[in-house]
Amino acid sequence: KLLEAKGIKTEIDRTSNVYVSLQQRVALANRSGANLFIGLYCNSQVVPYLYGTTTYYFHRDSYQFAKYLEHYVSSTLNLKYDGILRDDLYVLRFTTMPAVVIEYAYISNPYEEHLLASSTFRQMVANAIANAIYKYFIIDKR
Repeated sequence: KLLEAKGIKTEIDRTSNVYVSLQQRVALANRSGANLFIGLYCNSQVVPYLYGTTTYYFHRDSYQFAKYLEHYVSSTLNLKYDGILRDDLYVLRFTTMPAVVIEYAYISNPYEEHLLASSTFRQMVANAIANAIYKYFIIDKR
């Protein structure tokens, strides 16, 4: 809704708790003619002390947006900048447009789990991601 209010058309591969395979996600994205693929996730680890945001990319043409998104989201949410990692994730490797996955907080960290439970924080996440996309692709015209 935030992006559409800014004039950016969006498609969502999951609107309910129904499994969509990675292959289906890639096929939908590639058929859509999208300019960007972004996967939104919470991170989780066995150890509860890890925290922050991490952004993943695979293809070189995705790196600049991954870098921008990671910095913008972590600074907006006031979370640790955990880094940008090149990873051979299926949805990053096989999409035909720039693609990133952002893990914006650790659900396994008690403090960040508390944040994630807050509708205010989740709205901040949505605003940060929408503003990063809008600023990068529309205002800065990259």
